[in-house]
Amino acid sequence: MDLAVLIVSIGALTITGIAATSAWVQAKLAVSARKNAEAAEGRAIDAERRALEAAESSAASSIRVAAAFEQANDLARASTLTVKDAAHHDLIAAISPLVSINVLSMEIWPYFETLRLRMITFIDRAGKDSELIGNWLDAERTYGLQCVRDSMHAARTVPRSELWASQTAQAMSPLHTWAMNLITNLRVWRAKGDEVLDDLVDQTNQTIQVTRPVS
Repeated sequence: MDLAVLIVSIGALTITGIAATSAWVQAKLAVSARKNAEAAEGRAIDAERRALEAAESSAASSIRVAAAFEQANDLARASTLTVKDAAHHDLIAAISPLVSINVLSMEIWPYFETLRLRMITFIDRAGKDSELIGNWLDAERTYGLQCVRDSMHAARTVPRSELWASQTAQAMSPLHTWAMNLITNLRVWRAKGDEVLDDLVDQTNQTIQVTRPVS
């Protein structure tokens, strides 16, 4: 083999070796790239899983928070009802003595003053959500005051006779009737709610107009 052929052969082998080396390097790079892609895909899947878990946890947390708020609202409503029930009971307890009181003395005024103060308390506790409750009870207080004055005036004019007791009771009837009607209307309101307040206000105002003395 002459020198030229040898040189050509060596050159061919060198080129082949370089090509093989390049192919091997490319193959290694391809394998590495594929591994990197698989790793990236795995990280993406893991990130998506964590995101879903976080979303589920957030949703569960939101549900727990909503449930806690609902429970707090239920407790607040129950507390409000308890306060209203207590005020309602106290108001009826203050009215009850006026249903049958028949003593012709100043003792009526302390009873009525107690009732007036209970009405103020009742409006403060039960009337925060409805101005009509205050309007209604203010009208009732005005009418009740008129009934007290009219009944006491009529009772004082009853002559002393065998009919004094029955005539005095009759003279006190406006006060008794007002007190009984107020108790009944309070119970109607507690049973049916604020939707009846308009009717109660109108009823009380009409009663005041009918019974008001002509000046």
